[in-house]
Amino acid sequence: MGVSENIYKKYYFREKLAGISGAQRHKLSLAYKIALNLYVEKKFEMKLPFIIDSPLSGEVTQDMANKMLNICEHFLKNHQIIISSVKSNFDIKFTKEIKLEEGVVGELEKFKINDIREGY
Repeated sequence: MGVSENIYKKYYFREKLAGISGAQRHKLSLAYKIALNLYVEKKFEMKLPFIIDSPLSGEVTQDMANKMLNICEHFLKNHQIIISSVKSNFDIKFTKEIKLEEGVVGELEKFKINDIREGY
């Protein structure tokens, strides 16, 4: 992903993020979070879902977002990957897709439950 020049062995990860571009920060953060997710899987023998919120935020281009999502798909093959985005034109195929056509509140209204019992 072109981030090797921003990895410092002597310093904590977060201390050196201030001087790099937004796109580089997104790439480093993604690499760190994938590694952390894989560590948890190996250490505790459990697969955690991987959540990506707004992959096109900051200085990330459509091309870079697609590359980052493909990397997630490659390294987290058997994990649930959840992507929250206002745009849906990504190169990867989704198994399931949930679209909020009427916003969050409008969509929740569709599931309105009339039978509310005391104590709940």
